[in-house]
Amino acid sequence: MRFNPLKYTDPSGHYSDQALMTHFGCETWACVEAHFQEGGSHAGLWGWLDVLLQAEDGDFVQAIISFNGQMSTVSGRFATVEGKITVQGPQLQFGKEAPSTPTGAWGEATFAKMALMGSWQANHNAFYMGRHGASVYDQRYPDCRHQDCVTQALDAAATASSAVAAGCAMAGAAPCALIAGSTSTFVGAVSTTRTAFISLTSQGSALDAAVSFGLFRAGMKASPNVSLAINLAQWTWDATTARWEKP
Repeated sequence: MRFNPLKYTDPSGHYSDQALMTHFGCETWACVEAHFQEGGSHAGLWGWLDVLLQAEDGDFVQAIISFNGQMSTVSGRFATVEGKITVQGPQLQFGKEAPSTPTGAWGEATFAKMALMGSWQANHNAFYMGRHGASVYDQRYPDCRHQDCVTQALDAAATASSAVAAGCAMAGAAPCALIAGSTSTFVGAVSTTRTAFISLTSQGSALDAAVSFGLFRAGMKASPNVSLAINLAQWTWDATTARWEKP
């Protein structure tokens, strides 16, 4: 599912989808994500996308990199110049050396790639600091602005409950299996209802609703082990397809 992009102004105070798409020269959010996938301009720097999604002009940002027992930092403030996101006043400090301030601003890509400094070292680590907190440079974070994180959370709860039910059934604990199985069914029903509602409001797809209903119906009549497999399938489906559609 694909979300209706926000316009240039965003009441949340974050860079809007349109601002980020303009910066990356994209017309869709999928194109923006492609920049962070293998072969993209920001390949593997998913932590930086997490920063951009929660940042705005004027925010302080810092990258902290460690390798060979030393720690280096680079910092600055976000600013948009002619549609391009930059980091103004970058300041670098390598280990115990005195900080240095390069002339002019950096493109955000230059700043982001500082996290790769020393990445060939086995003990390399890096993370970005922003107003939202810390983001590990190469870790992909949930993007609830473009993904239906609520449905995925319900899927996780249904899967966990069905796993308990399967375990109780194997142990011969019928009451435990019944309670856990009922919980899984209830949570699955909530998830399916939510998916149907989202599809009706044009933010989702009819295919998502059909898959969710079909799997839920199959799971109601299945053994605990099969129900667990079905819940895992639903969770996997939503994790890979649950994106907001344009209304």
